Amino acid sequence: NPHSTRKGGGNMAVTSNKLESSLKLKIKTGIDENGKDKLAVKSYNNVKTDATNDAIYDVARLINSLETTPTVSIMRQDSFELVQG
Repeated sequence: NPHSTRKGGGNMAVTSNKLESSLKLKIKTGIDENGKDKLAVKSYNNVKTDATNDAIYDVARLINSLETTPTVSIMRQDSFELVQG
């Protein structure tokens, strides 16, 4: 049956290949009419996939020091391809 799915893990291991990394800064852009923070996310792509978390954090802090809006959080996003082999 071409539409059947196999249940269970099977014998073949699945590995992951990191495709890309990006740095995301959540920043406060102001306050809305209800007194809540307005937030936005700035993305910086083409981060080296082998960059350490410490190095990315340091770059984020440097970027933050040049911004006029405060950074609320620093995020790293990694994308992986899953391959059964």
